[in-house]
Amino acid sequence: HNMVVSEERGFVYAVGSHSGGRHPECEGGFHVVDFKDPIKPKFVSCQTKFGYIHDCECVVYRGQDPNYYGKEVCFCGAPACKGQEGEGGLGIFDMENKQDIKMISCTGYNQSSFPHQGWLDDLHSLFFFSDEGDEGSYKIHTTTMIFDVSDLANPKLVTQWANPITTSIDHNLFYYREMLFESNYESGLRVLKLNRNATKPQDWLQEVAFFDIFPPVTTVTTFNGSWGAWPFFGGGKVVITTEREGMFILQLQDSVVNQMKDLPNKNGTGDSSDSGTDGNALSPPVFTAVITIGITAIVAIITVGLVISRLYLKGRNSLYDIAMQESEMDIHDDDDDDALVLSNDVGDQDDDQYGEERALQNMAGNMHSLVEGDGEGHESESGPHDAQDTPLQEEEEGGEAKEDA
Repeated sequence: HNMVVSEERGFVYAVGSHSGGRHPECEGGFHVVDFKDPIKPKFVSCQTKFGYIHDCECVVYRGQDPNYYGKEVCFCGAPACKGQEGEGGLGIFDMENKQDIKMISCTGYNQSSFPHQGWLDDLHSLFFFSDEGDEGSYKIHTTTMIFDVSDLANPKLVTQWANPITTSIDHNLFYYREMLFESNYESGLRVLKLNRNATKPQDWLQEVAFFDIFPPVTTVTTFNGSWGAWPFFGGGKVVITTEREGMFILQLQDSVVNQMKDLPNKNGTGDSSDSGTDGNALSPPVFTAVITIGITAIVAIITVGLVISRLYLKGRNSLYDIAMQESEMDIHDDDDDDALVLSNDVGDQDDDQYGEERALQNMAGNMHSLVEGDGEGHESESGPHDAQDTPLQEEEEGGEAKEDA
């Protein structure tokens, strides 16, 4: 009937298959294939002890149940999980050991006919489920079940929501950004908005959009119309498949897209490029431990960084002090050299000044000698009788000598 992919673990489970093939012993149970190397898939095991398995969603569970957090778990439509066909319901299975798959729980419900298929929300706290035969068997409106799976061993049926408009058979459904996209055969695609704050069973879901691909009738319980829908492209694009009518590609109206929202801790479903701030989730013990270890590691790294920075700055300051001391010594040496040069310059200037004064003195002396020399010459030329001159003559000669000087 279907091929269920466990994306994170790389396994594929053929379920609901009676075709036999190489492993007829699987007989509609879990047919386990290792698909980590898609070029060379490997058969692993068959598990038939739970009877016929019609369809599943298989995930690495990250919900609120600490007993299974981080384990691979399948949520299945299991018509015979209680031992007999027609005595089944929602089957939840621990898939960690592929050679010994274990059933965690099998939960039935009123008006069960053919437990079919379902999908988890992003918190792994709610499972939305359909029964493909209850509408026809019990003549009821199209019904969607919601299970609380916060305790995998004891799921609780929250509501059996009946669409007030349609009575068609429901088939495959998918959860995406707080909306359900249901392919309900002759009534086509139905888009239902989830209300987590509901206090009454009928308030949990509200239809916000639909697309009828088999318009002649919408109330009879036949298998015409919508078979499956895929809403995970983002931006409001949805692909619908059918058994007979072909494939339809739809675009939701903006008024519907604007009502879609994400939850804070997504678990691999939906559009990871979208973001939201609504909803709350309890952190399981494992998650809390990881966060605690992470915070401790960050504090330790910051502390070590501060110590290293302090030692680095201290060493850098020491080197700076040494450099400053050496620089001061160089400055003193330069000052001494400058003082020496300055004193030499001053000495040279003194010598130059002294030389100039000597030169002036010599010049003055030479001039004085020249004056005296002239006097002596006249005296020798005049002869001895000049010594016998009268006082008036001496005075006149003295005046002439001053004028010459």
